[in-house]
Amino acid sequence: MSEYFVGRQPIFGADGQLCAYELLFRSGALEDSARLVDGDAATANVVMGMYAAGGIQALSGGKPLFLNATHNMLVSGLLRSLPPDLVVIEVLEDVPGSQRLLHALRELREAGFMVALDDWQDDPERAELIGLADIIKLEIGLYSPKELADLAHAFQAHGIRLLAEKVETAEEHRLCRDLGFSYFQGYFYARPETVAQQRVTPGRLAALRLLSMLQDERASTSKVASLVESDPALSLKVLRFSNSAQISRARRFSTIREAVVVLGTRRIQDIATLTVMSGVSPKGSDGCRRALIRARACELLADHYGASPRAAFLAGMLSAIELMLDVPLSSLLDELPVEQEIRDALLGGNHSGISSCLKDARAFEQAPEDIDAGQAPTWRFSRCYLEAITWANNEADELGLG
Repeated sequence: MSEYFVGRQPIFGADGQLCAYELLFRSGALEDSARLVDGDAATANVVMGMYAAGGIQALSGGKPLFLNATHNMLVSGLLRSLPPDLVVIEVLEDVPGSQRLLHALRELREAGFMVALDDWQDDPERAELIGLADIIKLEIGLYSPKELADLAHAFQAHGIRLLAEKVETAEEHRLCRDLGFSYFQGYFYARPETVAQQRVTPGRLAALRLLSMLQDERASTSKVASLVESDPALSLKVLRFSNSAQISRARRFSTIREAVVVLGTRRIQDIATLTVMSGVSPKGSDGCRRALIRARACELLADHYGASPRAAFLAGMLSAIELMLDVPLSSLLDELPVEQEIRDALLGGNHSGISSCLKDARAFEQAPEDIDAGQAPTWRFSRCYLEAITWANNEADELGLG
């Protein structure tokens, strides 16, 4: 039996804030190359699986989900069972503009769905679709700046919003933003734009919860470590403090728990107090959520690869933390006392269990064409991803993240 899994790629607004996700469907065992399967079967199986696992709410996190849809799925009427407030119907680029399709799209819009056209190219057979589109996606690398400007003016004159796909650089982002594009996807948004060091300030609520817990002398190291782990910025500050000359610069840690034991509750309390006094939330709530998701996903995958779940959690968190800080990962690692196995996994220098966890967790966030051969998790791993999203959403809500 074929196995299916779902990933999601973030979509950002002109202000740089996360505003939606595109769902990415793939199949295949871990040893196979990442590959697309029949679109109808993939969409049908994953949608059913999402319902079975309660995954639509988990995957959305309150944001719209762009769902790739084939011609057969669109005209079947099955998509009308999805929640229109959470799903944007994305018509794939190879879907012909038949009368049955036009009728189906009208019905979907009447039911409250928004319609997006994927990878738009000038095709007379699909011209009628423009009148039913709320959003048109353009792969910007296919056009010159003048061609993009002409297309933007033409579509915006019809009240259609534009989504820029495969934005790779800051220059491309600025061009599309200045042309009035509403939405953005691409590698540019998954990496820091600058290399200037930023001050890491954990959330005030996480620190207050930690201080409250430490008032109880019976608070266990395990509970303290779990609370610290729930906030990426606070975890980073604990690791940095544990690397100070007063503690042990030569010591290397594989888990947050080890750092908490070495520091002791008094020093942890000092860190929490200073954090509350600074009173500034971590940079970018979306980056914080992604760090939590990736960390939890790695933790859940660890047993399969014979890795330490706690070490995998830390590696997952650090792998995404640069999204919040606008600094290269290599610069962060120079400041943190992490074990060599974790460092090598983060920098791509080994093939350990932790490295495998990171590869699988990252695969859920990538477009299909960006996944390396042998990096296609099964539906079993998709459930881990859904669980990680649910856990991260709950933690983020507790921390008051937007």
